[in-house]
Amino acid sequence: MNKKDFYTLNPSQQLILLCSRIKFNESEKESLEKIIGDRVVDWDQIINNAFRNSILPFIYFHLRAFSLLSKIPQDARDKMEKFYHFNTARNTWILLSLEKIAEVLNKKNIPFILIQGSSLLADVYPDPSLRYLSDIDILIKKDDISGIEDVIAPLGWKMSDHPGDKDWCIKNLNHLPVFFRNGEPVALEVHFKLPFPEGKKETEGKWIWENVSHSKIRSSEASIPSPENMILHLSMHISKKSHINDLTIILRHCCDISAILERYGESGINVDYLIHTAKRAELSEALYHSLKVSNSVIRKNFLKKIVDKVSENVSKDAKEFSEFVSKCLNEADKNIKIPLDGLELFFNKKGFFEKLKFFFRHIFFPPLDFMEKEYGASKSEKRIYLYYIFRPFLLAKKFSWTRVVMAYRISSKKE
Repeated sequence: MNKKDFYTLNPSQQLILLCSRIKFNESEKESLEKIIGDRVVDWDQIINNAFRNSILPFIYFHLRAFSLLSKIPQDARDKMEKFYHFNTARNTWILLSLEKIAEVLNKKNIPFILIQGSSLLADVYPDPSLRYLSDIDILIKKDDISGIEDVIAPLGWKMSDHPGDKDWCIKNLNHLPVFFRNGEPVALEVHFKLPFPEGKKETEGKWIWENVSHSKIRSSEASIPSPENMILHLSMHISKKSHINDLTIILRHCCDISAILERYGESGINVDYLIHTAKRAELSEALYHSLKVSNSVIRKNFLKKIVDKVSENVSKDAKEFSEFVSKCLNEADKNIKIPLDGLELFFNKKGFFEKLKFFFRHIFFPPLDFMEKEYGASKSEKRIYLYYIFRPFLLAKKFSWTRVVMAYRISSKKE
């Protein structure tokens, strides 16, 4: 996002976007200090939105680092501090669990890699309090899934039947049924293949096992993807069918990319290898989307360099989609989904007549309850029917051609 667009946002939006990174430059620090000095900041809104976007610890972390906590209301400071310390304790517990899981897998000579938030927590983030994890993710080889539940059972982990039994998950998913343990704050997902973006041919994903590094989790050793493969795998994750139009995971993703750059430095990331691996794995568009959207927030020349290099392997449609999502981040504090207002559902309908029926029933002639909520006129008043007459003109003003096209593309990705 350029400076001109940034300064059109309200202070709450600016703060959310500014804090979606691991490190500030001097200009960003000055912007943060100016926002904190603005008395119109709605701290309840900031806390709620930061929590929804999984970046609340980052806001506390940056405010504390710049000695700005004393300039915000006591109630807001207490809420952020409480959650920060809660996440510290939670992640300490998770790291203890990872240590035990790594120990038992190493003893059984079962190769494994920590992936997603687990690898970031174990090796990337300088402060483990920053990254909020929804679960523990590890990757093993498909040949080792037989009996894996017996290997980790002594640790108290029990395989559930969610979202299906073992045979069903092996056939339909990229991970086994979720494991739970009494008293554990998160579930465990044991993956046996990678979650390729919708519409992409699944391959074995052997590339993620290349150039792995090893990290110590207390007394145990765990394998971590190389920084290039870590970036590529995170790019796959946000391009999944279930995530493609979810704005709430993107700011956390920006933080992850920022943390990887800070952890390894530009010299520690082999750009040619990253682009080559993305191309041979048919993941160039996922990588482009990931870094294009991230760079719209954290603005790094190094990311722009990668985006420019990989762009020759990316379609025009994919580039336009990434640009559209970047613009939607302007309202990431208000929207949890890319705002498409029913168009995605319209395009998901099968056949001309189903689309036509949906169009008239939900777009041109929605129920009175919807009209009452949308336009503020009581459904008991006759004037509400005037809005049915004006609705086509109001919709034409509201929807741009770009928005219609993006709704179609998202529905295509999610079929």
